[in-house]
Amino acid sequence: MATTLIPGVNEILQSPTGAGNTPDAIQKTLTIDSTGTHRLIPIGTQQSAGAQNAGQAVVLNSAGFLDPTLFAPGFGADALQCLAYENIAAGSFVNIFNSGTQAAPVFSVRLADCTTPGKFASGFCPNAITAGQSGQVQFGGANSGLTGVIPGVMFLGTMGGFAAAPPSATGTIYQQLGYGTTPTQIDVKIMAPVSL
Repeated sequence: MATTLIPGVNEILQSPTGAGNTPDAIQKTLTIDSTGTHRLIPIGTQQSAGAQNAGQAVVLNSAGFLDPTLFAPGFGADALQCLAYENIAAGSFVNIFNSGTQAAPVFSVRLADCTTPGKFASGFCPNAITAGQSGQVQFGGANSGLTGVIPGVMFLGTMGGFAAAPPSATGTIYQQLGYGTTPTQIDVKIMAPVSL
């Protein structure tokens, strides 16, 4: 049974579910179809599949946020699609480089590494990418699903990893990656690399 209706052509309500009649998270509108049947239809969409969702209202997802699919390219996460030069694990910090030629550049990603000149961190991969496949590289935001993060500044480590202390040996790369906010997450704000 529905809770209080707001008078109008399409009346907004929340339908009760489960024990204690806890309302659904998504508001619905009461409509009458061509056969005269009353139907509860969600007011908006939580995700977009493109043009087929044109004109629909937007609702927050189950986490209480707008889903990234609702934003046009160029909005939302600062990210780029790149070709993986090697296998990249989810959460790895990566270096974007040209694996092609000057005349025909190929923007590729490889694991960033503080012990190898030129392999400074450009961003991180939120998802694993298999060598030869394309995947997303993010340039900032939350890098989650990690282990061993402690509060404080995190630095570039080896093989796409991070470290709580910066390297100090000659020939290594000193680079701040961001700040440890939980034991599994770094708030990424990559700084310019410095060669020691």
